[in-house]
Amino acid sequence: VIDLRSNLEHPRVQKRFEVTERLLSGMRPAPFVVQAQGETLLEQLLWTIAFGDFVTLYLGLLNGIDPAPVELVERFKKALDD
Repeated sequence: VIDLRSNLEHPRVQKRFEVTERLLSGMRPAPFVVQAQGETLLEQLLWTIAFGDFVTLYLGLLNGIDPAPVELVERFKKALDD
């Protein structure tokens, strides 16, 4: 479990993370918290997207899964061709 966090989060978002951790404590692995990098919201959003994409691809490859095909995206492409 990876929690992508930001120092620019709204207090309600912070509370959601806290409540989720408290309610799921002992029911899942402790989350690995990654702090978004960047000084502005846009920088942090772009960094988080790039980081998330990299982790997704890397974990897929480590587990012998081709991370490229995404069923919903493939259906979308097919629908565009019709």
